[in-house]
Amino acid sequence: MNIITLVGLLLAVDVLQPVILFETFNPLTTNLLLIVPSALLLPKEPLKRQPLVNKNNKHNYEIRQAKTQDCQSLALLAARVWLDTYARDQVKPEYIEYANNTFTPTYFQSLLEQPDYQLLVSECDGVLQGFVLLNLTAHYQTADNGYEVEKLYIDRPFQGAGLGRALLNQVARQFGTPMWLYTWTENAANQFYRRLGAQQIGTLSFEAFGSTINNNVYKISL
Repeated sequence: MNIITLVGLLLAVDVLQPVILFETFNPLTTNLLLIVPSALLLPKEPLKRQPLVNKNNKHNYEIRQAKTQDCQSLALLAARVWLDTYARDQVKPEYIEYANNTFTPTYFQSLLEQPDYQLLVSECDGVLQGFVLLNLTAHYQTADNGYEVEKLYIDRPFQGAGLGRALLNQVARQFGTPMWLYTWTENAANQFYRRLGAQQIGTLSFEAFGSTINNNVYKISL
């Protein structure tokens, strides 16, 4: 495959947050080359959120099944969102290594080829804004808690505008409810799930990067 040159991909819009700067990008390896302060690259004026209204209401945001052509953009979006969430205070080398090795086009392509996984994306004017990844065979304690929402990632410029709710509503329409998920106890997403009416049904902890990561487990019935 051809090497694609990418410049100035932003991890977040906050001035003091880091930026992933890809000099070269190989769709097979997703080589992460450099981390620089975002203040060096961000425009002086803050980015404005775009309105997120379904295309059926005569606007151009669309929620659809992911395609092979999306895998490159999905890898970049996922790395940005993951680092933005878990590397809030310090971008450690092991965080970069994890994001670089995990969120690759090959990883997302493999998900598209597995029937137990479903991947929906939101797109506006050719730009992916977020995605939701489902594992239809993963259960928490009992099948009565439904299938797992393994990832719900929204790129920073589009957060807080209703896109997460829209993706989950589409999931409920296509695959039914209930569904379950877990999220880090320090993640701001906890407030979002509670506003949705999610019921906390347990906790889940695991070791990562030399620390214990504590998570809340939610059951969602939209």
